[in-house]
Amino acid sequence: MRVKDIIIFFLSVGLLIPYHSVTAMATYSDPVMQLNEAEIKPGELIIRMKPGFNLTSLQLPEKTSYDKARPGLSKLNAGIIKVPPGEEQNFLVELRKSKGVLYVEPNYIVEASIIPDDVQWSQQYGPAQIQAPAAWDITTGSSNAVIAIIDSGLDANHIEFNGRLVTGYDFVENDNTPQDLCGHGTHVAGIAAASGNNSEGIAGISWDTRIMPVRVLGADCKGSIADVAESIIWAVERGAKVINLSLGILSPSSLLENATYYAYTHGAAIFAAAGNQNISIIAYPAAYAWVMAIGATNASGLRAGYSNTGATLDLMAPGDDIYSTLPTTSNFFYHASCPNGGNPCEKVPFYASLSGTSMASPHAAGGAALLASLSTFNTPDKIYQALTDTALDMDVAGLDANTGYGLIQLADALAFTPTVIPPPGPIITVEYDMVNSVSCGNLVRYNWRDATASGTPSLFIPGTNSGYSLISLPFNFAFGGQNYNMVTAHTNGYLSMGNNTSIVADNFTIPGISQPNNFVAPYWDNLTTSSNGVLYQETFGAAPNREFVIEWTQMQRAGYLNTLLQFEIVLFENSGQILMQYHTLSGSGTDGTSATVGLEYADGKAGREYSYNKAGVLVPNLALLFTPYPIGGTPPSNSCTSFTTPVDSTGGFYDAPPFCVSIPQNALQHQATLQIHPVVSVPSMPASFLDLRHYADITLNYSPAPPLSPIPEVYVCYHYTPLDVFAAGGHPENLFITAYNASRKKWDKLLTSVDSGQSLLIAQAPHFSYYGVATTAAPEGLPITGALISLDFVIGLAIAIGLIIIFMAFLARNSWRKEKNKQASSSE
Repeated sequence: MRVKDIIIFFLSVGLLIPYHSVTAMATYSDPVMQLNEAEIKPGELIIRMKPGFNLTSLQLPEKTSYDKARPGLSKLNAGIIKVPPGEEQNFLVELRKSKGVLYVEPNYIVEASIIPDDVQWSQQYGPAQIQAPAAWDITTGSSNAVIAIIDSGLDANHIEFNGRLVTGYDFVENDNTPQDLCGHGTHVAGIAAASGNNSEGIAGISWDTRIMPVRVLGADCKGSIADVAESIIWAVERGAKVINLSLGILSPSSLLENATYYAYTHGAAIFAAAGNQNISIIAYPAAYAWVMAIGATNASGLRAGYSNTGATLDLMAPGDDIYSTLPTTSNFFYHASCPNGGNPCEKVPFYASLSGTSMASPHAAGGAALLASLSTFNTPDKIYQALTDTALDMDVAGLDANTGYGLIQLADALAFTPTVIPPPGPIITVEYDMVNSVSCGNLVRYNWRDATASGTPSLFIPGTNSGYSLISLPFNFAFGGQNYNMVTAHTNGYLSMGNNTSIVADNFTIPGISQPNNFVAPYWDNLTTSSNGVLYQETFGAAPNREFVIEWTQMQRAGYLNTLLQFEIVLFENSGQILMQYHTLSGSGTDGTSATVGLEYADGKAGREYSYNKAGVLVPNLALLFTPYPIGGTPPSNSCTSFTTPVDSTGGFYDAPPFCVSIPQNALQHQATLQIHPVVSVPSMPASFLDLRHYADITLNYSPAPPLSPIPEVYVCYHYTPLDVFAAGGHPENLFITAYNASRKKWDKLLTSVDSGQSLLIAQAPHFSYYGVATTAAPEGLPITGALISLDFVIGLAIAIGLIIIFMAFLARNSWRKEKNKQASSSE
């Protein structure tokens, strides 16, 4: 079970540095004109060569030189020629006569046509440092682009965000109001996307982008990895195209790794703070390859002294003494950290300066939102390429550990034409179906293969979780479309394909980009061996239908000496099937409470999960069978006696009487698989329930699986019958749907509504497990006249009526005899 890590975001409160105005620069290819010295950059000419010619072959006039400090122009076969100041016109004419020259022009100085009228614009040096004013001539963003600020929330009452917020969420307090009690999130959001040209306050980088505030940091400006990971999935599933993460930790996290990779592969460009410790380590999640790690510069355009460095640093952006928005209330964390508390930190109310890579990241994310507003930049990789290829070098040419690719230049990025060619990924030709012996006994039955009798033992190191055993297979085994002749069995209950000795004790969901990849997990958990812990291997049968068994014996959950586990994997030679079987699961938590069960292939891009940290899903004598089949083919489980169907965002009503499932439109973001399987045996219901003995095992395999996303909105329903109503005392409202909570080993009574017109019971699914139908042992309403009543009541009533009838007959007989005797006496 992964410990809930605590994230401390990187930031520092700094003093305001005065802003010095800078003009934006662009290039034009106008015809020859008489130059006005006030309109050009002295001593520079722009030259571009014809196809087939290059600047290295150009014979330059005396007193001129080629400026090699602008390598970005070489992509256009262009460059800067240094000439004596004041002689630009003469050399322009001369250079135009040179062989192979397409054009020569002065390096004009232009003012952006859009300079915002925000009253605190003069306090901002950051936008000008990254060419934002020139970029605004091209775009100020689009309402079609959504930027998620995953931080401490946002003050929705701040005038800088009026009319531009989309629905957000508070993962700290679990509500729909991500109010900022820290101050950090409001400041970050203002940098990225405060409204510009509105005669108020400041101008953010992307004025017209819509903002999605997501709160993961509490009033103390700290939060958990779990909340951050869940929030990333939440944001991308709701349309965020850019995600800003001005937070981080110095240790890698599989949860963050998988969550950010999921967002990236689903179309979100992600930007994160590099860290503020002035060390050669980039914080996570910024350090991941698919996340842009952003370092901080100061007002002089130099790296800020606190900004972390490292090989995974990508870009630099202004981060030192950055002026931006603060909450409009006074009860937030940063007021307490200001000198004397409160307003001394604010230049004017609701605005102040802060420093850190936390401030640098939203400059880059806001720039990405500008790019995302144009169709040219419709993927994260195209956004990344535009920013990195046009960045202004600050250190050695190209990528370096101190400043990455350099300082972002937004106008150049917007003019860039991306040429991203997606790297070839694994070709996925198969997928895996899964059935279990409980709900699909006609396809798989528990049949333990005992490898301990004559199999080959491999001793793990007793008492540790770091053991592994390299095993040569007796046949080539097809897994995930690849053939393997070797596997690696790990103490921690999983089998890696090939030679993979990486030790991973912390289990995670399937599939996931982090290690391990390409594996089979009958019981992936932090396991250790007892003093007798042994791994056995044995081959059964003859070619071409051999079965190879790998059996874990005498295993324990780490830290739980009273536990004992024995389980196995069976690899089938001819079919590529994989069977997992469970012999002994004894002691606390051995029922799957902290384990991952399933398989993953295609280097973490695909897989099939049975369970992740779900109590009660593993029991002794259980068998799970995984069967490969071609993409788009018919799943073998269709021949199981269960209802199985693909479902997607369109939703629908899925009927497998007596149970059914209703999925609202857009409840699912991606295609999933729904299974409704009738079962005859489930854990006993409590005595307070009158069990009607109708059960179904209802599962929904959806992506991303918990904990990366919450349970989707799904409703379980049941077609009730007159017999059910009879048992409920004539009142269908006394019936209710129950759900088995495996982690608590308890049946829960669900809030159930009745549709009398359709004879349906309906309840929202809290999870996917066993479902049943019950009524209370004593009906919650007296039978009405003419209504059907409970069987016990009927039997008791029938007995009482019978006794009354017998008694009345007895009385009648005695009366008849008395009358007859009286008549006989009178006749005498």
